[in-house]
Amino acid sequence: MTDREYVSLKEYIDGRFNELDKRLTDRFLASDKAIVTAANTLETRLQHLNEFRNQILEERSCYARKDEVELRLCGITEKLDSIAKLVSFSGGKTAGKEWAIGIFIAIALSLAGFVITLVKG
Repeated sequence: MTDREYVSLKEYIDGRFNELDKRLTDRFLASDKAIVTAANTLETRLQHLNEFRNQILEERSCYARKDEVELRLCGITEKLDSIAKLVSFSGGKTAGKEWAIGIFIAIALSLAGFVITLVKG
């Protein structure tokens, strides 16, 4: 055998270390690239979630609150009760047609006020 076929132990170990170092460097670079990609994906996802949260908050501000609706409905109920009392006190002396028109107008105005409040609110 000639000298070219033999490799010294130092050259062999250096070659193995260099090969191992290159493979580890490649793995670390791939790992770093994967981490950056995952971080970018997470950042994009969080931005979408923030946009969704803001959209929900904006839509929620357009809804009528329960206490406001209950307050309006109590007002309408009180008006209807007072009209019903007037009808019962009249004892049928007044024409039913006139009372029906009055009740209809009172209900329509109450509902119109309620709708206007919801639209403006």
